[in-house]
Amino acid sequence: MTRVAGRIREGLVVLVVLTGLAVVNAGYVYRTRCVEPDGSTVTGWSYRPNDVVPYVGYSRSGCQVDTAVRVGLSALGVWKIGGRTG
Repeated sequence: MTRVAGRIREGLVVLVVLTGLAVVNAGYVYRTRCVEPDGSTVTGWSYRPNDVVPYVGYSRSGCQVDTAVRVGLSALGVWKIGGRTG
């Protein structure tokens, strides 16, 4: 393997590892959207690193909760978020 090919391979490995860490970490970031009694919507973000497993387990009664990855996929048009709450 040439030196250039070796450097490219190392760079790709680093990129894959960092991307994997970012995707896992994003599973601890949640967007919460709650409808207030007057009909307005309150949106907040929270980071929950103490959750044992990312992407599962966080909910809030009467609110729509989505992970950062889900919000990103919706913004890209890959997996749209509906208007549901609960």
